Amino acid sequence: MKKTLVFAITLLTASGCIWIDDDDDDCCDEYVEEIIYINQTAYQVDNYIDDVYVGTVAADTELHVFGDNYEGRHTFFSDCVNCSLSWGPTQFTLREGETFRIFLEDGGAMSAQ
Repeated sequence: MKKTLVFAITLLTASGCIWIDDDDDDCCDEYVEEIIYINQTAYQVDNYIDDVYVGTVAADTELHVFGDNYEGRHTFFSDCVNCSLSWGPTQFTLREGETFRIFLEDGGAMSAQ
C-alpha cells in the first residue's frame, strides 16, 4: 500500500507540472516594414517585390505596403499600365522596421530613400 501511494503521488506530481509557454515572441519579427511607392507620373503603375504583385499605384499618389517579411535584400520592379514605362528590376536592402520610399519618376527612373 505504501509503495502504491508513493507511486501515485510521484505520477501526479510529475504529470501536473508541464505546460507550454507560447507567449515567447523570440521567433518572429517585432517590427513591421513599410514600403511606400510614390508615383510622380501621370500613369497607373503595377508594383512587384521579388516577382510578387503588391499593388497598383494611381497617378500622382502613393501606395503603402506593410509586412514583417521585407527585412533583407529584395528585387523591386514596377511596370506602367497601358504605357511603355518600367522601373527596375532594382535590388534594395531593408532593415527590420524600416520605412522605405520608392519614387517612380517620368522616364523610368526609380530612386529610393
